Amino acid sequence: MNKNMIIVLGGEISVSQLKNIFYKTDDPVVIAADRGLEALDKAGIKPDVIMGDFDSVDADVLDKYRSDELIRFDSVKDFTDGEAAVDMAVKSSSPESKVIILGGTGGRMDHALANLSLMKKFCDEGISAEMLDTGNRIRVFKGPETIEFTRDEEAYKYISLIPLGDRVSGVNIKGFKYDADGITLIQGSSLGVSNELISDNGSVIVDEGYLIVIETM
Repeated sequence: MNKNMIIVLGGEISVSQLKNIFYKTDDPVVIAADRGLEALDKAGIKPDVIMGDFDSVDADVLDKYRSDELIRFDSVKDFTDGEAAVDMAVKSSSPESKVIILGGTGGRMDHALANLSLMKKFCDEGISAEMLDTGNRIRVFKGPETIEFTRDEEAYKYISLIPLGDRVSGVNIKGFKYDADGITLIQGSSLGVSNELISDNGSVIVDEGYLIVIETM
């Protein structure tokens, strides 16, 4: 099983952020999904796995990797290249693994929403995973769960709690500007959006449901 994995998808990517994460991650396995290969090429990082239907990859970039073993899909399929990359990471990871996803946001909104929902797969397997861009950190948790936060001048300013599914119940929020005790978050409501940690340490406790936690600068 691989301990650390970086998945690079086809959304908006900061090459400097990609390089920073790669060189700070201990011995990562890097998966390039379709156009994510372009960002890795710009960063000078050779992926361990390259997969996709390659319908959106620059032909000149793809030519550089023709000699590599590519996992190629038909463009007519019932899953995205991002889902294929996530499925491979789930199968290759364990509860001790850490997975970072880049390029999951920005660009096409349909892909961004689908990528966010794919985080549920890691959550179901107890694998630590986060989706990053230059301004956000996104994670998904399943209740019962306690999520701890520590205030840091370099950390994200806003923390939003959004249900992945119809509802998240038994939500307790402590150490924040807006604390709460036993509330329910439901789809169709913005309750839980844009909170701020005001204590040195805070926590969010969830009894039941899937919770998206988005930390924003």
